[in-house]
Amino acid sequence: MLDRVTNLRRRVTNPLSRRVRRGLKLAETARVVRDRTGKSLAAQAREIAALRKKPGMVSAFDYYAYGLYDDARYSSAQKRAFVGWTYKALQDALNDRTWQAICDDKLISYAVFEGLSLPYPEVYAVYQPSGRTFGRVPALHTPEALVDFLRTEMRYPFFGKPVRDSHGGGATSVVSIDRDRDRLTLADGTETDVEDYVTSGPVRWVGGQRRQSSLKSGYLFQSRIVQHPVVERLSGGRVSSLRMVVLLWPDGPRLFRVTWKLPVGANITDHVIGNSGNVKCYVDRDAGRVEEAVRGPGPEGTEVFALGHHGTPIEAHPDTGEPLKGVELPDWDEAVALCLRAAAAFPGIRYQSWDLVLSADGPQVLELNFGGGVLQVPGGPGLNDDEFRQFMDAVGEYPRL
Repeated sequence: MLDRVTNLRRRVTNPLSRRVRRGLKLAETARVVRDRTGKSLAAQAREIAALRKKPGMVSAFDYYAYGLYDDARYSSAQKRAFVGWTYKALQDALNDRTWQAICDDKLISYAVFEGLSLPYPEVYAVYQPSGRTFGRVPALHTPEALVDFLRTEMRYPFFGKPVRDSHGGGATSVVSIDRDRDRLTLADGTETDVEDYVTSGPVRWVGGQRRQSSLKSGYLFQSRIVQHPVVERLSGGRVSSLRMVVLLWPDGPRLFRVTWKLPVGANITDHVIGNSGNVKCYVDRDAGRVEEAVRGPGPEGTEVFALGHHGTPIEAHPDTGEPLKGVELPDWDEAVALCLRAAAAFPGIRYQSWDLVLSADGPQVLELNFGGGVLQVPGGPGLNDDEFRQFMDAVGEYPRL
């Protein structure tokens, strides 16, 4: 009985206490903004109240995280274009869920890409205990078989990832093998035994250690991309990707927004989530030119609650020192053409988020995301601009908020 009472109290009081703590933190953030910008607390409160209304529904947290208090950075109309929607609200309003498996399962995606003659990183092997295969690609079904393949047949370097997961979970990047010592060298310079790598990586993830992997769809190994020399120099050799959002209008696909994501430090994936410290750039879709560059918070978090949570403006890559703002990305017309050609083949997905990489051999498709995010970058435009509103009117839908 005592345990049930304690659990009930926890369910009742914790949500309230979290809201109170969050409110106190936001109050302190508002005072910091007042001291830095001169915008009064009352002015901030009025602006937050206005932006919280439909359709944008921007939260107080996002108001500070996007820097919408900054009148020098945004006009009133530009502020109103920002939204507090989740990616789920977008996909529920615009996308047919029966198409989702094509996006979520990478081997299904690659099979479709192959049929559409879309370039993608070569698959070297697949590990899946239940007997899954992928064409003529070597398929390994036991940990012992995978260990033997890594020792005798795998091509190095390679990139590994779960067939079904998100945000780079379970990804590995292996540079080489020392067969005499039975050791693998990873992209961050560390070493691991072959058997330890198999146990802690593919076997663990295929065993359903994460919710997204619960279907045990497998683990795939593919070529590690060699980037275009310009991108290689700017990113310091770490593979970066373009997130290209396409809206499927009644008359066909149109490119809507583009960001460029770059890893920082020892990160092997470029997702700007959590405390990765990675970089995200807003790219002009017509010229392929970087207009804004921000860096997400690192492991230390943000100095002031909410401020910089969606990114702090930077001029250059933190590792390479290479300037990012104003850079014109190579092979831009080819990348746009590839993305639009691919998008036309998926009529059930009207809000499409493509990941492309600018390789030394030309643009390649990494994946199509069914959700893919709202794609707002501090300093860039909000999602709900005139173009997006016209699109929503044309398709006759709007996110349920």
